[in-house]
Amino acid sequence: MSARVAVVICNWNKKEYVLRCLDSLQKSTYRDIDIMVVDNASSDGSAEAIRAQFGNQVTLLVNERNLGGSGGFNTGLRQALSGSYTYIYLLDNDVMVDAAALQELVSYMEDHEDVAAVGSKLFVLDRPYEIQEMGASIDWERFNVNPHYKGAVDNGTLPEIVECDYVPACSVLIRSEVIRQVGLLDEQCFIYWDDIEWFYRMKLAGYRVVANGKSKVWHKMGAANRTSTFPTYYFWRNRIRFFVKYTHESSRSYFVDRLFDDMFRAVYFSNYKGQLQTARTVLLAVEDAIGGISGKALEGRVVQREPLEETFNRIIQEQHRIAIKDNAHMNHLRDIFDRIVQVNPSAQIVLIAGKHEPELLKGQFNCGIYTESAPASGYFICEACDHIVEVRNQLERSVDLYVDGYFNTAHTDQDMQSLRGFDSALNVYLNIYKPVLDIKIKELHTIMSS
Repeated sequence: MSARVAVVICNWNKKEYVLRCLDSLQKSTYRDIDIMVVDNASSDGSAEAIRAQFGNQVTLLVNERNLGGSGGFNTGLRQALSGSYTYIYLLDNDVMVDAAALQELVSYMEDHEDVAAVGSKLFVLDRPYEIQEMGASIDWERFNVNPHYKGAVDNGTLPEIVECDYVPACSVLIRSEVIRQVGLLDEQCFIYWDDIEWFYRMKLAGYRVVANGKSKVWHKMGAANRTSTFPTYYFWRNRIRFFVKYTHESSRSYFVDRLFDDMFRAVYFSNYKGQLQTARTVLLAVEDAIGGISGKALEGRVVQREPLEETFNRIIQEQHRIAIKDNAHMNHLRDIFDRIVQVNPSAQIVLIAGKHEPELLKGQFNCGIYTESAPASGYFICEACDHIVEVRNQLERSVDLYVDGYFNTAHTDQDMQSLRGFDSALNVYLNIYKPVLDIKIKELHTIMSS
């Protein structure tokens, strides 16, 4: 007898995607499932379209208002926990599942009773060869998250099972008994970091969390939010709340140091690119986090971003031969390489190995690979780095363009001057704002611990 699985999909205004998701799920080789779609008060006719196309094949739960990702999933989780399901499978509405994806997750769970949750290998829907992530670890040094294998090409060399701190709720199978033990998603998050906090609770309860490379799905990655500051607000606010709650007291001062550095960097370089609304949103997110504000964002927090001047695109379009110096993590290097191919497909591109071994780059990129020495003259030299601020004191005349994983660029004399002004501005705000942030974080920790 196979284990019963409740599939829970949360949807908000993605009618076409959720229909495609459900259609792919219909082809699943694992059949002992009941499908539930939670609609978060969509205004695009999602609920009506689901009823029309799938009828009684899907249980449709319609919330009266948008409860966010955490509230939406919790609606479905409560319904599923009232039944006799061994596992609950969470899916994002913009995911396409491989026919064997769920079968692989169930099979693994059946053989590993110490595992609370097993996630899929996530590929980018628009670049199906590229991995979005395969689980992730919590970085207690930088107080952030590190997605595993983000930006890598699945060339058959990746491990089958990856131990994780969390796996995204895009595609994850969870034991019902564990959810009853640790509780539901934290609805104070509304969206983002809710799954990270949830799976970390499972880890604290003594369970393992893993990603299974045999289970494959493709995810759209929320591209629609790039015109607003929606992801900026929730990511920053909920990240702070998570680390205030779980960081040990002995590391709290170090956390404040890292938080201040990241916040100042985000604001400075948003201004550098003319993204003033993004800079304001970061500051409001930090203010709300340390003020104990949670749930759905207050008025004025999420706004439209200014049109982004594509400086990098404009510069790259003018080049015929481009050499990319590798000084970035794989996901950033992949993003930069793919952007160059997209905006200038006729350009001849080569990579100069640096951070990664040449053999690894050969397996990941379809171009010529050089070692430390540059190729023949006539190439436009573009150095890829993780963040432009990290090279501000190492700028070389031999490099024509510096670009980081966020597409901040340093190309002109004015760019160089702006980068040189970073440290003096940092020192001013370090003396003024950091002591205030330190006090507020301590106060928030007291409130969250009570």
